[in-house]
Amino acid sequence: MMSLKTGRFPKKWRDSIPALVLLLVCFVVWQIMVDFFKIPLWLIPSPAAIAKAFWHTRDLLWTHTLTTIMETTTGFILSIIFGLVAGVVMVFSPMVKRLFYPLLIVLSQSPACILEKIAVPFSRPRDPDILLSSEAIGVKKHLLDLLHKNQTRS
Repeated sequence: MMSLKTGRFPKKWRDSIPALVLLLVCFVVWQIMVDFFKIPLWLIPSPAAIAKAFWHTRDLLWTHTLTTIMETTTGFILSIIFGLVAGVVMVFSPMVKRLFYPLLIVLSQSPACILEKIAVPFSRPRDPDILLSSEAIGVKKHLLDLLHKNQTRS
């Protein structure tokens, strides 16, 4: 029998085994704790309930994943274009540089969560959930609704 060190597995996979085992143990302990203490689904769903919800909504999740990838890619490309144009304009116009450079310095030193509060209301003003500054509230509510529906089906 081949040992793990000299077996067919590449070194990078062999080096990943302890982390994968730890991850599996964490999921098993999580599942046991949720079942043993009868923790409500709305508080901490079990890994099995989460996996079931992912499976039942896989088409919806795939659609939203593709949309997110497209929006992220579009935003990244637009930010590159805007950054290049702004940089060229600032290089060739000292007045524009004096006007906007201090603002750029302040924004670059601000935590991302503050920038989100500034940018989000302008990104989709037609969506009232985003104006509450927490997509997290809407996403969590949606996921909990899905988990609850899947749990009641079982």
